[in-house]
Amino acid sequence: MKKKFIELLILMSRSVAFGMILQSMLVTLVFSAELANAQKLKNVVLSIEAGKVSLAQSFKIIENSTAFNFSYNNENIPLRKKVNIDTKSDNLENILRQLSREAGVKFLRVDNQIVVQKQETADFDIISDKVAPVQEQVISGTITDAQNGEPIPGVSILIKGTSKGTVSDIEGRFQLSAPDNAVLVVSYVGYVAREVAVNKQSVLNITLETDMMQLEEIVVVGYGSVQKKDLTGAIETVNAESMVEERPIYNVGQIFQGTTPGVIVVNDGGDPTSTPQVRIRGIGTMANEAPLYVVDGVPGAPLPNPGDIKSMTVLKDAASAAIYGVQAASGVIMVETKKGTSGKAQVSLNAYRGFQQVWKKLTPLNAREYAEVMNLAFDNAGYADDYNGRDYIDESKNPYGFETRTQWMDEIFRKGEMQNYDLSVSGGSEKGNFLASLGYRKIEGTLLNTYSENYNFRLNSSYHLRDNITIGENLSISHSDGNFGVNTNSGYTGAIITAIYYPPSAVIWDDKENNLYSGVTPRDNITYAGSYGDLINPVAYLNRLDNHRPTTTINANAFVDIELLPGLIYKLNTGLTRINYTEKRFTSKITEPGKIFDYNELYQYSSVQTKWVVENTLSYDKQVGDHYFKVLAGFTAQENNREYFSMSAQGFEDEDIARRFFPNATGPFAQPDGNRYKDRLVSAIGRVNYSFKDKYLFTGSLRYDASARLHADNRGNVFPAISGAWKVSNEPFLQGISVINNLKLRASWGEIGNLGTLGIYDMFSVLSRTRAILGDPASYDNYLGYAENRLINQDVTWETSRQTDIGLDLALFDESVSLTFDYFIKDTKGLVMAPPVVGTAGVDGAPYFNVGDTRNKGFELSLGYQQMKQDFKYSISGNISTVKNEMTRLERVPGIAHSQNVRGILSPLRSEVGQPLYSFYVYETAGIFQTDEEVQAHKGPDGNLIQQYAQPGDLKFVDQNKDGKLDENDKVFKGDAFPDFTYGLNARFEYKGFDLSIFFQGASDVTVFNGMKFSTLKPTQGYNMLADIKNAWSSENPGSDIPRVSVKDENNNFGTVSDWYLEDASYMRLKNLTLGYSLPSSVIDKIGVNQLRLYFTATNLFTLTDYSGMDPEVIVNQGIDQGRYPQARSYILGVNLKF
Repeated sequence: MKKKFIELLILMSRSVAFGMILQSMLVTLVFSAELANAQKLKNVVLSIEAGKVSLAQSFKIIENSTAFNFSYNNENIPLRKKVNIDTKSDNLENILRQLSREAGVKFLRVDNQIVVQKQETADFDIISDKVAPVQEQVISGTITDAQNGEPIPGVSILIKGTSKGTVSDIEGRFQLSAPDNAVLVVSYVGYVAREVAVNKQSVLNITLETDMMQLEEIVVVGYGSVQKKDLTGAIETVNAESMVEERPIYNVGQIFQGTTPGVIVVNDGGDPTSTPQVRIRGIGTMANEAPLYVVDGVPGAPLPNPGDIKSMTVLKDAASAAIYGVQAASGVIMVETKKGTSGKAQVSLNAYRGFQQVWKKLTPLNAREYAEVMNLAFDNAGYADDYNGRDYIDESKNPYGFETRTQWMDEIFRKGEMQNYDLSVSGGSEKGNFLASLGYRKIEGTLLNTYSENYNFRLNSSYHLRDNITIGENLSISHSDGNFGVNTNSGYTGAIITAIYYPPSAVIWDDKENNLYSGVTPRDNITYAGSYGDLINPVAYLNRLDNHRPTTTINANAFVDIELLPGLIYKLNTGLTRINYTEKRFTSKITEPGKIFDYNELYQYSSVQTKWVVENTLSYDKQVGDHYFKVLAGFTAQENNREYFSMSAQGFEDEDIARRFFPNATGPFAQPDGNRYKDRLVSAIGRVNYSFKDKYLFTGSLRYDASARLHADNRGNVFPAISGAWKVSNEPFLQGISVINNLKLRASWGEIGNLGTLGIYDMFSVLSRTRAILGDPASYDNYLGYAENRLINQDVTWETSRQTDIGLDLALFDESVSLTFDYFIKDTKGLVMAPPVVGTAGVDGAPYFNVGDTRNKGFELSLGYQQMKQDFKYSISGNISTVKNEMTRLERVPGIAHSQNVRGILSPLRSEVGQPLYSFYVYETAGIFQTDEEVQAHKGPDGNLIQQYAQPGDLKFVDQNKDGKLDENDKVFKGDAFPDFTYGLNARFEYKGFDLSIFFQGASDVTVFNGMKFSTLKPTQGYNMLADIKNAWSSENPGSDIPRVSVKDENNNFGTVSDWYLEDASYMRLKNLTLGYSLPSSVIDKIGVNQLRLYFTATNLFTLTDYSGMDPEVIVNQGIDQGRYPQARSYILGVNLKF
């Protein structure tokens, strides 16, 4: 019965979602048409059965039923006089005539405004519809701050009752045409709105008073919003709109990195197709640590174009995020997109163009240096001069190999172009608003043939059906593509590391006109081709790269707000997302000398994902004396459906792009694959906010989640949260201290569920086709059967994240100084994992268990200062945060050895109790043996040598347990790739029309496993090395930390996973520098625009670090660097235009 009830709710919710979205889109079209063309009074037909009501009530009834608004002077109009407004079908002109006769008034209609005046004479036309042009005049003036007299730019000046208006320019000036008797509605964020009568005046200088209530920042939280001063949790808001207008932003990681304490952005290098990972307050699970994005109130909606984002709010503590339950274990980021505002339609253009280039290149050996190093490596290994394996580095036998012809590091990198265009139109009236935007962005990577391209469209609108009913929709369509999948994470075939390996004597082309690439040697001189290794021409690899993933995403969100009673609001919020994803990857033949692949392959994958979300909430707020409370209750449901299909084939005789389709393949063909998945989540939510005397604040919430991924007995769970705050600055004992504007103490605790690594069907044992349960399936070609593929543990339950937070908010000296501090402890209980099973279990899939716990703890501090002195304004802000991670419990396995490795040989990562997750677990070195006496002295308790093959110049490994041998028991933990400290510093200066922004960002106490050393500093036949190898240890150079060169490496210096590979990757970067200039109104008035700003931006201008690799930001791949795509330095010119 319970199951059927939930399924019925889901079915109803899905139907409501589709209906709401279609209805809101229809209303948007109707609303747009209404804004464009107001009707004649006699063409507006109404059916009103109100009987005897006051004149004021009759105006309200007509306003609710039409697009018109009434304007009048309260003192001259008999608003309380009873009139009869009762008609089943009549036009508005006749209805107004009836009101005129009964109340002695006359009406003047101007656009959507109806001006009501007292009727002086009986023969005056009581209805004046705007058929002929109304007498208008040009009105000009200046809007200033009433407190300091400063001009206010961007103020909305709207003719009341119409959508006609303008905005003030940078010097506060405005100009528009308006009727003699019009009323101007003047409004701006942070000021009290005014209505100013024109009264035939041609010059209106208007002052605005500061609105202290508006100045209180409104923060978007789960299922609502709250003034920042009333927050009880750890919440951080970033003004993305101003950031995007100030400098180029093309992914959300750029918005948070260095600006939000407690948020670590993991960039996947400079690959333009990559998406940065955002981690909030460390890692607590083995699963994906991605936060939940809530876009315009819809959880899990796709991220919008950065140019469409107004603000982003991070819910960092569990008390703030718990309202989103199981989806919020890694934190929540609330995304609010831009909306239209009342007034004249405004067109905005934000455009930039520029280029980017790699900021650091590594230097390989030239051809002669390579031969010299390799000859020394053969000598040190004891090989004779006439050893035939040395012929390729003998100049008399292979003179071709001694001439440097190509600088491969220079050839694989390029100057990548960057361009972005965001165009939007917004406007509205008192009845509603709209915003439509278009965006295009193309980013070329610094590696050859890598790029990303994005197209975006958005339409946001809302409309007031009645005073108590608002509906709206947010529609977005995006399409993205690019050249994906460039290999920069392999220590064997990665594009960058191959450019180091590849012989400098080689050339790019054998025959460029015929598109014939060269190999490690030319095709007509392959005598020593085998001596140069199985390498791929890196330029050929990049230029052949053909991996496109066109993705089209359609997201529609519709909502309705109904105020049922004063303070009692029902909201229905629906979302529908459809993602069409296609991948087409073609691998070309490689026939040039080196690593040969004598086959080609086409792989195609296609998936369709549909997700719908329906949320019903009911809220009630009430102020009773000193007590304020707000109650929220709701039910949410969502479903995610995904269907995919894939296949591959080989044997394309013609590799032309036009022939890369399956009918042109000759085979072999792989077995097609496909499947369909469905995932559901239903939840109930509740929250109470309470405030006493605006000094003591309390918030409590509960969320019940039920997931289909768990066994029926464990699917549901309740997740509570509680938080409180004390506004100390509102206490009487601080009222006399004027320097303290705000002092608030906060505390919170909450619990959130998580499903860890658990897949959709991992708790269900399904049958798989197989040829053998035990042994090699290939031995049973003629037999096919079915067997269970996984053992099931029905007792698996939710991972839970429990977080405690203590915080402080402080503002001083008229809020010119601000400080926020938080200390948190985040415990994750019951990590969900599938420990490995023995081969005799008869299944591939191990059962899942709740095996362990982790803890993250740390603090976050942000400090800001701002000041304005006449034309000079500046602000300085900084933040720092720290996170300490530790595994506190682990059952069923002694430790977890992670699979990330260097060329399948070096596997340095392990998680174990008492250590951070993904710690480096390595042998410790004690420098380099300088003499044979040191080698002989390195003995165990039995008197035998610990490193019997070591020689002077080899690494000395520490025997930790003193048992005389080196094994797993001698490995030690040596840090991890997650920084202990992250920080950011931002300074902005404005003087008259100029603005300058400087942004520094960095990380401290970061450890990276530099896997590039394994091959680029190890002499291996056929592989070039870095020029650093020239500084390797020798008797003449005993101070080096690079082991001696030898082709044998009998001490296994390079094949031992040791701390010799570990480096401190702490860094500080000048992340962004922007210089802008806004043209004065004396110039822009002549060209008919409201704002014109030109700017220049440079990114990653310099980096301070001791890391020897290309880029110190190597958290991706858990800190193992094998030649990762580096971040770039860019130079960009841009323009912000509004008219």
